[in-house]
Amino acid sequence: MNQGTVARHSSPVSHFYDGKTILVTGSTGFIGKVLIEKLLYSCPDIKRIYLLIRGAQGKSPRQRLLDMIGEKPFMFRLKREAIEQKLVAIDSDLSKSQLGLAPEDCARLAEEVSVVFHVAASVKFEAPLDVNMRHNVFATKELIEIASNFKQLACFIHVSTAYSNCQLLDIEEQVYKMQVPDDPMSAVVTKEMLDNRPNTYTYTKAMAENVVDQYAGRMNVVIVRPSIVMSALKEPCEGWVDTINGPIGLSVLGALGILQKIKVNSEVVFDLIPVDIVSNALISIAWAATERGDKFNMTPDGIQAIDDDGSGQTQLDHQSNNNNKQPTGESAELATTGCNTTKVFNLTTGSENPCSFYQYFSTGREEAYRKPSARCLRPLLTIPKQKGMNSVQYWIHKVFSHLLFAYLVDFLLGLLNQKRMVVKAVKRMHHANEMFDYFCSNQWSFKTDNVKRMRDLLSPADRRTFSCDVRTINWDNYARVGWFGCRRFILKERDETIDYARMRYRIVCFIYYATKIIFLLALTSSVSFCLGSKYAQWALLAPMYAIVYLL
Repeated sequence: MNQGTVARHSSPVSHFYDGKTILVTGSTGFIGKVLIEKLLYSCPDIKRIYLLIRGAQGKSPRQRLLDMIGEKPFMFRLKREAIEQKLVAIDSDLSKSQLGLAPEDCARLAEEVSVVFHVAASVKFEAPLDVNMRHNVFATKELIEIASNFKQLACFIHVSTAYSNCQLLDIEEQVYKMQVPDDPMSAVVTKEMLDNRPNTYTYTKAMAENVVDQYAGRMNVVIVRPSIVMSALKEPCEGWVDTINGPIGLSVLGALGILQKIKVNSEVVFDLIPVDIVSNALISIAWAATERGDKFNMTPDGIQAIDDDGSGQTQLDHQSNNNNKQPTGESAELATTGCNTTKVFNLTTGSENPCSFYQYFSTGREEAYRKPSARCLRPLLTIPKQKGMNSVQYWIHKVFSHLLFAYLVDFLLGLLNQKRMVVKAVKRMHHANEMFDYFCSNQWSFKTDNVKRMRDLLSPADRRTFSCDVRTINWDNYARVGWFGCRRFILKERDETIDYARMRYRIVCFIYYATKIIFLLALTSSVSFCLGSKYAQWALLAPMYAIVYLL
């Protein structure tokens, strides 16, 4: 039975979306796809969902939308004909003024849209500052300014990241103040201004939060900060994933045997969160922040703090500087319900249900051993139980275990007139590992009081339909589901190939170790024949043995 058919009185969240028009950015991304699918599946009486999509690769926004809904995850539970009527693509470019929207589209959105989910972002950690400023700050400023004219706007949800303020180890559910330039694109930002953040992504996401916070007195604004978003736990299908960013890509390369060593502190909490938990939480937060917004205008002690003037400013004092503008009309009504402060939700798992890097990756490795890929090149990634490698050890493995092996494989592929791709994949892998290293080596404490309050407000039916309680996640099971998803959706390998893959993996391991042994024996014999002195033999053989061992 479709979850969307749940009786309205038992599902306030689903009922909240009845007849509403939604605007979603980032709809072609990982979170965006799952969010839209869930809205269509569990909120069947939703009126319409507008998607801001940029034309790309010679395809119009409409064609990209049609391509998207003809693929996973929309194929699992939805009928194409039914969802085509509710999804509307609008030509847009988030890097342009007014987001590249036509005047008639702006007018249409202003008349119809009730809820905005701003999911789009540049997630490239290493991108130049001006690029991430344009996509993460400028686009947010343009979108929220446009949304401020929406006549029926109930809630503006901005999806940030739990690591936007990663220079702090204890992160509250509040906006941490930064100076926001009037024109983000003309501002000069130096490296020192990153304030000990590791990259431009986290810096620009923090600045985007401050942009959103400036509108707190004019509309109901919410910031949601998910941690590391991974494959689906249950919806729309166990393990569904379509991105190889971050740890997902490293998991795949480790299962193929390309990645042999990873630079992580295995004892550190791996604050990951399934993408369907994120989408369920976003949908529920929009309802809670609109219908029960006063519940989140709290001090850390849980007591609502209203200034003597009744403005609703909390003792945390994270309200925007331009809240000195007195709201009128609908905004004044919002202010009386506690909507004149930015509500922040840290959507993380580490504080309630921690999982270490070792637990997740070692369990995933066990599952990859039981159900290997049919394309593995050598034995699986080895997971360190302790802190792992230092920089010197990592460099040695990087050169000899990864790059040298990659060049050997590409050399063989060239002899067979096949496309050489392993060296390129390994270099990208090293770059991803180095970008990810900061988040693998440090540990944060995230306050999640608002998330807990939101969960407590859900009805029993909504707790089932929009499950977002991270305490219920079994990490060992999730790691197994994660590998299942990578095998099926990233590597495109059918379940019917598992028996063949097991046999092939045994053969690959046998050839791999046999080749090493034969090479070492031949090397030893050759050196012994050429050099009489045993000291000279060992002086030459020892480093060669080490290199062969690392391969």
